[in-house]
Amino acid sequence: MRDARRALADFAGGPQAEDSPLYGALTDAIMKDEFLFDVTSRTPAGQPIPLHVLAAIQYVLMDRPAEELAAYYPNLTAEAREPDGRLPAILRAFVADHRSRIERLLAERSVQTNEVGRMGVLMPGLCYIHQRTEKPLSVIEIGCSAGLLLGWEDYFFDYGRAGSLGDPDADVVLRPELRGRGAPPISGGMPPTAIRIGIDLAPLDATDPADADWLRALVWPEHAKRRERLNRALETVAKHPPRLVAGDAIHLLPELLGRLDPGSTRVVMHSIALYQFERPARDEIDRILREAGETGPVYRLEFEFNPGEKGVTQPFLRLRSYADGTVEEEEILAAAQYHGRWLEWLLPTS
Repeated sequence: MRDARRALADFAGGPQAEDSPLYGALTDAIMKDEFLFDVTSRTPAGQPIPLHVLAAIQYVLMDRPAEELAAYYPNLTAEAREPDGRLPAILRAFVADHRSRIERLLAERSVQTNEVGRMGVLMPGLCYIHQRTEKPLSVIEIGCSAGLLLGWEDYFFDYGRAGSLGDPDADVVLRPELRGRGAPPISGGMPPTAIRIGIDLAPLDATDPADADWLRALVWPEHAKRRERLNRALETVAKHPPRLVAGDAIHLLPELLGRLDPGSTRVVMHSIALYQFERPARDEIDRILREAGETGPVYRLEFEFNPGEKGVTQPFLRLRSYADGTVEEEEILAAAQYHGRWLEWLLPTS
């Protein structure tokens, strides 16, 4: 229970609360109310408690826009109220009325935010790998959710002064603000891919209304652009669904890596996903990649917070290359906002 209070306090007092004032206020209310706090105990171990509980509440609320609580949600009302002193009591009443459904969602669903904007951070990393190897990429994504990041070939990427990739008429446009003096290495165009595979314990289906609504519930209420982009990505990926595999990455990775085209560059990528993994699981993935590197190079592209960090600090885009059973090289490629809102490329521009 102490960890739950700390997670709630980290959210309520951290930069995420500035990014979503409503969620900051709701998290603070949950932390201070014993009835509301008790609901968080239904969140399974390993789940990020604030995001999980807030998504479950929003999921139920989306079907009930006439509820008093909905008046505070910018995505559910035309003129949303600012968080005020009445909000904790209104939240308490809503949760009390719908507790059984909220707790069922907490038991059945997990935080599988499929933030498409993060692909705007990962794409320069894939370009960088391709420029180094000059081979098509075989990409496996850990924690793929509905596979929306794997639909990148149908997206348009605009990096301002650094250039762009893809079809300008694409429905999904990723336009991260470019910070700093560095320029992401995208001049070679969209990297060719041999295959794209997603792994998730329980992959979501972009064509399933309940799964799509859960993804919408994971978007913070004030983030209209993220929600619109999610809807466009759901439609796009539904037309060209990627290959998604259900199961534990630790069990699936060795076989999947062994089956990839030996004439391609093997890449394992993940973004804001491994914070849900315990330390032994993270270590095991590293061991698997070291072992796979004994048969040929494997690249690991990760956009993550530092493991073990409390609260939300700064995620970085990192690249590790595995060869001959060891980590041959590790580079920090970029810093970026955790939803992909901005990107600062850190490597020297060639």
